[in-house]
Amino acid sequence: MLGLIVNHLGMNNLTVADRKKREKEQRRNDILNAAERLFFSKGYEEVSMDDIANEIEVTKPTLYLYFENKETLFFAVVFRGKNILVDMIKANISKEKTGLDKVRETARAWRDFAKANPAYLKLNDYFRSGRFDLSEEAINKPGYESAREIIALGQEMLDIAISNLETGMEDGSIRKDLNPTEMSVILITIAESFQNIRSSRLRALQEQNVSLDEFHVHLGTIVCRMIANPDSEAGKRSLNMKNED
Repeated sequence: MLGLIVNHLGMNNLTVADRKKREKEQRRNDILNAAERLFFSKGYEEVSMDDIANEIEVTKPTLYLYFENKETLFFAVVFRGKNILVDMIKANISKEKTGLDKVRETARAWRDFAKANPAYLKLNDYFRSGRFDLSEEAINKPGYESAREIIALGQEMLDIAISNLETGMEDGSIRKDLNPTEMSVILITIAESFQNIRSSRLRALQEQNVSLDEFHVHLGTIVCRMIANPDSEAGKRSLNMKNED
C-alpha cells in the first residue's frame, strides 16, 4: 500500500515537473514570436526589450529569465529561420539520386525559402553584416547558444553543398575539373545574394518583363548548366532543358 502511495506521489511530481517545463517552453516561444514580429516589422536597431515586453504583456525582468539580452533574442530568431532553410534543403535533396539533381534541388529550396520568408533572409543578412561580435570568445559566453547554432548550420550547409558536388563527380553528372569546396562557396554566395539585388537592376528586369521569381529560376538553370558534365545523361538533360519552373 505504501509503495502504491509513493509511486502515485512520484507520478504526480513528474506530471507537475513536466507541466512546468512545458509552460516554460511555451513562455519562451511566446517571447520569441513577439520578438520576431517586431524584428520583422522594425528591424533590429529600432526594437528594444521594453517593446518586446509590451508586445507580449510581461515585465521586462521576465524577458531576462529566458534571454541574456536583445542580441541573444535576435540570434534565436535568426536561428529559427536558418533552421527552416536547412530543413528545406535536406528534404529536397533526399528525393534525388544524382549530384547535379541535388544541386538543382538545393537551389530550388533557396528560391522557395526566399519567396516564402524574405524577412528571415533580411535578418540573416543583418546577422552577417559585421554589426555583431561573432568571435569565438564572444559566442562562447553563456546564453549565446543560438549564435553558435547559426554558425554550425552555416557549416552544415557548406558541407551539404560540397557533398552534392562530390556525389555528382562520382556519378558523372558534374564536371570533375571543379574544386568542390570552391564551387560550393560560389554557389552559396550566389544564393545568399537573392535578396540583395539593387533596385536599379530590378527595374531593368521589370523593363524586360522578367519577374524576380523568373530571374531566380533562370539563375538556377544557368548554374546547373555551368557545372554539368555534358557527357552524362543528367548533364544532357540540364543542357537541353528550358528554364524550369
